[in-house]
Amino acid sequence: MARVEIAFLDPMGKVTSDRISGFPCIKVHVGHYEGANNSVSEWVWGLIDTGVARIRMDPGLCERFGQKLDGTFSGVLIRDAARYLARVCVDVGRNRALNVDAEVLSLARDYERVPTRVILGRAFLSRCQMMWDGAGQRYYIDFPEVGAGEPN
Repeated sequence: MARVEIAFLDPMGKVTSDRISGFPCIKVHVGHYEGANNSVSEWVWGLIDTGVARIRMDPGLCERFGQKLDGTFSGVLIRDAARYLARVCVDVGRNRALNVDAEVLSLARDYERVPTRVILGRAFLSRCQMMWDGAGQRYYIDFPEVGAGEPN
């Protein structure tokens, strides 16, 4: 099992120790990959948001790193969101990573009140478990599928 520590960001995007009003985030790598030597990507903060069903990215990241899909997405609170195929990657240490290739929605209004450019909804969070380390006073995300077949 792989573990990533959760950081909390203030409204300006700086790491804070305030776990009450801070935004829970992890570092993610977004991009597209066309073989070993043809990859374009960027490290950004991803907001952990259990109230969002899908992964969302700001329009600038989608334009740079996503592959535009035909049509738009509309739902209860969303009208005509642009759709992209993009990769979100979490570095889980020891030269291992969890890659999630997913349909990503792009809505500029999502980023008016949060200090991140990626929102990690349940489509991403369904692959992990949030954990509290009482002794270390830290929150973590565990990824059970990473290293599942490795010896302890």
